[in-house]
Amino acid sequence: MLLGSAYDDIHIDNITASGSVTGTASEVGGIVGYMSENGIFNGINGNKISNVKFAGNITGKNYAGGIVGGLYRTDVTDFQVLESEISGSSPVGGAFGSVTYASITKGTIISTEVNGAGRRTGGIAGHSFNSNFSEVEFKGEVVSAEDSVGGAIGYAGGVTLTDVKAQAY
Repeated sequence: MLLGSAYDDIHIDNITASGSVTGTASEVGGIVGYMSENGIFNGINGNKISNVKFAGNITGKNYAGGIVGGLYRTDVTDFQVLESEISGSSPVGGAFGSVTYASITKGTIISTEVNGAGRRTGGIAGHSFNSNFSEVEFKGEVVSAEDSVGGAIGYAGGVTLTDVKAQAY
């Protein structure tokens, strides 16, 4: 994992990460555990993640994702999660455990297994609120021990999906 937590005006570009990331608590991701634009440091440019790739294993308790465990008010473009296994309790997603007030564009999650021991498990995101997803594709397996399971998003509210594809097997 590149960053455990990141707040306000963080720009991550052209990063490749691989291997295993394990956390015994919340917010575990292949690139960032938790990322937020919340005004703590009066950020004005916004958080951005672009051109990132992850391949490997993510194991966490809550908020586990191949790119970011917990994502809040951040734009993400051009990302890949390849041949990975993402496991946790809830929410768990192939790329993002949780996505809130964010824009997610141009991503692929391929040959990835997403395992949720609890609720809210999805191929792209475990849960999402008030966010937009465009040109994102998931191909892999989604398994959950409880409810709110989806090939794209396990649990969603106020979400717009445009040209999103999910092939769960």
